[in-house]
Amino acid sequence: MSVSVKVKQLVWSEHNRADIYSVKEYFGQGPTDYFLSRGTQVVGNFNTVAEAKAAAQADHERRVLGFIEVA
Repeated sequence: MSVSVKVKQLVWSEHNRADIYSVKEYFGQGPTDYFLSRGTQVVGNFNTVAEAKAAAQADHERRVLGFIEVA
C-alpha cells in the first residue's frame, strides 16, 4: 500500500505571521533586510520576505513530517 502525505501551506497574515512563524524587518540594524523567527528563536536572515516565507514553509514541512510514522 502506498501512502501519500502533503503538508498544508502556511497561511500568512497581513503582518507576515503564520502559526508560530513571523517575518520581521531589521530596519537597517541587521546583516540582511529581514529575519524569520519561530516563536522567540531566530531561524534565519533573508533578503526578501518571500525567501523568509519559503524557509518557514520548508521548516514547517520538515517538522510536521518528522512526527509521522507509517506503520
